[in-house]
Amino acid sequence: MNLTKVAVASAVALVFASAAGRAENMAIVTSDVALGPLVSGPAVGLEALPGRVVLLEFWNIHCEPCMASLPKLEAMHRELSPQGLVVVGAHMNGDPVVDVLRAVGDLKITFTIVDQAMVRDGMDFGGIPHCIVFDHVGKCVYRGSPEGAQDAVKAALGACPSAILAGRSLTKLAAFPAMIRREADFGAVLKRARAQVGSKDPDTADEARFIVDRLEGRGRELLDQARQFAETDPYEATVTAQRCAAAFKGCDIGGEAGKLLLQWKKDRAFQVAYLSGEQLAKLEELKAAAAMAPGGVTPEVKFQAAQIVRLIEKNWPDSEAATKAAAIVAEMNVVAAPKP
Repeated sequence: MNLTKVAVASAVALVFASAAGRAENMAIVTSDVALGPLVSGPAVGLEALPGRVVLLEFWNIHCEPCMASLPKLEAMHRELSPQGLVVVGAHMNGDPVVDVLRAVGDLKITFTIVDQAMVRDGMDFGGIPHCIVFDHVGKCVYRGSPEGAQDAVKAALGACPSAILAGRSLTKLAAFPAMIRREADFGAVLKRARAQVGSKDPDTADEARFIVDRLEGRGRELLDQARQFAETDPYEATVTAQRCAAAFKGCDIGGEAGKLLLQWKKDRAFQVAYLSGEQLAKLEELKAAAAMAPGGVTPEVKFQAAQIVRLIEKNWPDSEAATKAAAIVAEMNVVAAPKP
């Protein structure tokens, strides 16, 4: 599946040079995809894609709309990967890997980033960011701006077998796959599956144990992510723990997430980092939205950005968020809050 950097870069240059004026080909499939070397995030192989919905985005660090789209892709990745979504960002400019790593690190991107990619008969687009969405059988169902990709992704996921079940078909508990489509229902489904573990029918008990193991594994994964974020990003840690607590409400895993949240709430330093990080996240969203908007950074956007920065500087002047916020508004050319 991997191509060498030189080979991919050369091929991309040739294809882009001949792409102008051509209609985008919707007949491409996931087996047409070839990814360059892994830069960050989980490794992705073609063998892992059957049964999954795939979103492939072409981007680079010098493209403002591209950079603005990455946090939105990250949000989709975190929300929808348990349902079967695989997100891959293909950086297409040949920049040093260290620069790409810095950019995705600053945005806290955790989905797969690769250096270059090719899609056979699918490099017929003239600009980036460019998204291609494939459904769980490998068919291309969307091409175009990342702004329009979310509806296509959710529609494809609606027809996709639950990723939690890892492709396993259930016969005795055939109703369960439809119950596991939403993360918000994981806790309720887990309790129902546990009730079936003691079934006298060995096949029913086996399927129930499988569902329990898969759901508990997902819950533990969220808890581990929250604990890891706690070391570097209390805001993300809190959001992840809240997500786990909501998804597994009424279960042991949800209770553990609740205990973490209570523990962090009593930690003053943690709360400073969380609250300032929450405002920083709002500022980053504002910047991203402005980058995608036709009007760019308008006076209204500058006013809102300045208000957020003043709030951070007033309440958490020595925080890391204050430093990052100052850099963001400088980039947005926000000096003082103009009149709305």
